[in-house]
Amino acid sequence: MTTVIISAVIGILIGGIVGYVLFRYVITGKYKQMIEAANNEAEVIKEKKLLEVKEKFLNKKSELEKRFSREIRKSSRARTGLSSVRFRSIRGRRNWEDASRRLSRTNSV
Repeated sequence: MTTVIISAVIGILIGGIVGYVLFRYVITGKYKQMIEAANNEAEVIKEKKLLEVKEKFLNKKSELEKRFSREIRKSSRARTGLSSVRFRSIRGRRNWEDASRRLSRTNSV
C-alpha cells in the first residue's frame, strides 16, 4: 500500500514537472510567436498608413502648387493689363502734349 502511495506521489511530481516544462517553454514560445506576428502586422499597417498620409500630403501639395501658379498667372495678367493701360495713358499723354504743342505753334505763327 505504501508503494502505491509513493508511486502516486512520484507520478504527481513527475506530471507536475512535465506540465511546468510544457507551460514554461512550449506555451510561452507560442505566446512569443503570436506577439511577434502581431507586432509585424502592426508594422505593416503602420507603413501602409504612413504611405497613405504621404500620398495625401503630396496630392495636397500638388493642388496648392497648381492654385499658386494660377494665382501668379492671374496677377501677372493683371500686371500686364496695368502696364498696357499705363503705356496707353503715357502714349496718350504724349500725343496730347504733341497736339497741344502743334496747336500752340500754329496759333503763334
